[in-house]
Amino acid sequence: MNWAEAACEGHWIKLSARTDGSFTVTNSRNGFSKTYGPRN
Repeated sequence: MNWAEAACEGHWIKLSARTDGSFTVTNSRNGFSKTYGPRN
């Protein structure tokens, strides 16, 4: 963590995994999500 930057908003990245092997990655900074399918 960068303590020197007082305006740091601390954005997160979330990974949501499913039992079929697919997953979704979400970036809280810009709200972008991308889903990846399971491997064959």
